Amino acid sequence: MRGRKRLKEPIPRDAAILEALRDGHKPSHVARTYEISRQYVHEIVERWPDLSPEWLLNRIKLKRQKRNEQKHKSR
Repeated sequence: MRGRKRLKEPIPRDAAILEALRDGHKPSHVARTYEISRQYVHEIVERWPDLSPEWLLNRIKLKRQKRNEQKHKSR
């Protein structure tokens, strides 16, 4: 295994970000509040799916499916 061991729970900042998302705040608003990129918010959500809000995970899954469908259509 490369790198350091995986954390068992998120660091306090990531836990606060996940809590804000569960409270219904949009990822872009959370990113601005914590001065991080929207992409990093997405990475945190993907890293901690058990602690992430269901609505956001579903939205990510739908976008991924649409992207895959478009790839297959263009072939």
